[in-house]
Amino acid sequence: MQIRTAGVWRIGAVLLVAGSAAGCTVDRQEAPPLTGPSTTALAVVLSASPDMLAHNGSAQALVTVFMHDEDGDPVAGQRVTLGASVGTLSHVDVVTGSDGRASFVVTAPALSTPADRITVSATPVGSNFDNALPRTLTIGLTGTPNATRPSPAFAVAPDALKAPGAVVVDASGTTDEGETCGDRCTYSWSFGGLGSGVTTGMVVSRTNTAAGSYVVTLTVTDNAGSANSTTRVVTVEP
Repeated sequence: MQIRTAGVWRIGAVLLVAGSAAGCTVDRQEAPPLTGPSTTALAVVLSASPDMLAHNGSAQALVTVFMHDEDGDPVAGQRVTLGASVGTLSHVDVVTGSDGRASFVVTAPALSTPADRITVSATPVGSNFDNALPRTLTIGLTGTPNATRPSPAFAVAPDALKAPGAVVVDASGTTDEGETCGDRCTYSWSFGGLGSGVTTGMVVSRTNTAAGSYVVTLTVTDNAGSANSTTRVVTVEP
């Protein structure tokens, strides 16, 4: 019995050595990759009081961030970065307290800043990719409508400009807030040496005595204080 057992072990040893020598044909099982988020999923709730502000550069709203986990329990000590489409924020980031809440103040933009709302964003900071998605809140703006800057446009007459002669520029095609601006806007001109005459008004006439190319710029300001400009080259033939 002892001799037979020793023989079995000798055969096993030979097989083990052979397996090692032929390592290129032996399958190896790799460790399974780690999966799943690195932290518990978080939920972010934003609220503003009030949720409408006067578009005046001074009105303020208090925004509260509430963070909780998937069980609804508040999450303390979570850092959140903040942003706003317009206006100003009292903080660039906040950290939630023991109740899972943090607050900051949003100040409305000046009326001259085109906007019809403020979009506030809050982004949790952490290693979980899902938590990096920003959450947003909208605060409306009231008062004089000013969602866009004016869109200046002007025509030059006559079609063939000759010197000496009159040059007429007409900005009645200017629009603002999706409609013709008209008397709701003011018009300022820079003629780059093109003749003499007034430099303000929707329709302006110039008296030009010299041929050449002139850079004409029109700046339009709406009744909310937003301004915009357009430029074109006007050529006068001798």
